[in-house]
Amino acid sequence: MNIEHEYYDLTGSYEPFEGICLVDTFELAEDKQISLFTTENTQRVNRQRNTPIYVIIGNPPYNAGQINENDNNKNRKYPTIDSRVSETYGKDSTATLVRKLNDPYVKAIRWASDRIGDEGIVVFVTNDSFVNEITYDGMRKHLERDFDVIYILDLGGNIRKNPKLSGTTHNVFGIQIGVSINLFVRKKSSLNRVTKIYYQSVDEYWRKGQKYEFLDMKKFYKNVEWKNINPDKKNHWLREGISDEFGTFAPIGEKEGKSSIKFNHEAIFKNFSLGVCTNRDEWMYDFQGDKLEKKVKTLIQNYNLEVSRFLHEDKTKNVDDFVNNDPKFIKWTDRLKISLQHGERLIYDQGKIRNSLYRPFTKKFLYFDHLLNQRRYRQQIIFPTIEVENKIICVPGIGNRKEFGCLAIDHIAALDFAFEKAQCFPFYTYN
Repeated sequence: MNIEHEYYDLTGSYEPFEGICLVDTFELAEDKQISLFTTENTQRVNRQRNTPIYVIIGNPPYNAGQINENDNNKNRKYPTIDSRVSETYGKDSTATLVRKLNDPYVKAIRWASDRIGDEGIVVFVTNDSFVNEITYDGMRKHLERDFDVIYILDLGGNIRKNPKLSGTTHNVFGIQIGVSINLFVRKKSSLNRVTKIYYQSVDEYWRKGQKYEFLDMKKFYKNVEWKNINPDKKNHWLREGISDEFGTFAPIGEKEGKSSIKFNHEAIFKNFSLGVCTNRDEWMYDFQGDKLEKKVKTLIQNYNLEVSRFLHEDKTKNVDDFVNNDPKFIKWTDRLKISLQHGERLIYDQGKIRNSLYRPFTKKFLYFDHLLNQRRYRQQIIFPTIEVENKIICVPGIGNRKEFGCLAIDHIAALDFAFEKAQCFPFYTYN
């Protein structure tokens, strides 16, 4: 629509642009395409699906955290693309928490990598986090497999990593996350692919205007003074400050090590776990046990009422539209909505009131439940009952934006209790 309107503004006459498709791009990978617009548009969409595409250009959205079930405006799920991301980027990631791979820009890169076929070019302006964060190590591994040449122009501006920066002043889009311009090139003749990766970044403290001037001056990718990147065996692209001998150290724990078959006996801990993620802390934690009991009973009562209402009304209705989305009534998660659709009811259990370290040296009562806690990870194995004892060493996990820290505690840990994404290594294990 913008292309047609711009043409009209420039020429004073209207002409349809037959190549334009009003479409949800990720739906193109599914077996069916929702017909939201005219018959002519649907015909264009189907024609495009059957047409070879060699160049894909875009600025896909980047927002890994849009998951609030009560907003009824969360990131959509796309079974085909989600599966492709999981079986490639997710499967080969060494990170234990890969939620960031749900980010739409990651899905866009996966979709485009598949869509261009044997040869083509993908050019995206995206979040720059995939270049160096550990969560994306599997993604970097597959990008090396999928393309012959990769160019990354990192424009920086990540306010979360450097609070001295300002989004409105230092970021090219006025947002809080870093931005990069990425070119991925695939050549049809490649048999034994040896990928070349080129990287360049602007000064971290450059202001927005300086970055615009830099782009205006360079204009063309060949005018950039690229640095050749040689990834290591762990798929690190930016290796400055990383010693080669670091990879020879015994790991504290490995994700694959949690399986008895794949356990690396060089790892110090076989069992370890992230802290508990409730996704409804205001309901699941309290300093006073009687207040927590009252809150949880109210939540369970409200949830069971929604189950009864769902079972007696039209079950074909979209569950997001059906439920009461007032967070003071219920704080929803995807798991709780699935249980609602299955007609699963909840019963209050006093034995699930447990002690937890919610913040450093701040103990709270926690209702420790497999469903009302979005993810317990392995905390229920480390602290299986209220009677058993254990001690855990907690360190920051992947995605921590604060300084490194280490804390030993003897209670269930909250996910972000002292530093973000706390990884917990236990002294005892229980069968």
